[in-house]
Amino acid sequence: MVLNETSLSPEPEMVEDILALLHCFSSRLYGRSKYKTQVKEDPDLPQPRAKSSLA
Repeated sequence: MVLNETSLSPEPEMVEDILALLHCFSSRLYGRSKYKTQVKEDPDLPQPRAKSSLA
């Protein structure tokens, strides 16, 4: 940590870095999920095609 100037060995420092990245990306995914219905209903956006069966 830069603010507290704590010196860690490489393993705990790597664990803290990975947890910080995981928290950052999970927060972004959570933020995007609330716009899911708005994106589906927006007529200006291209809609995904339905999967067709090739049987």
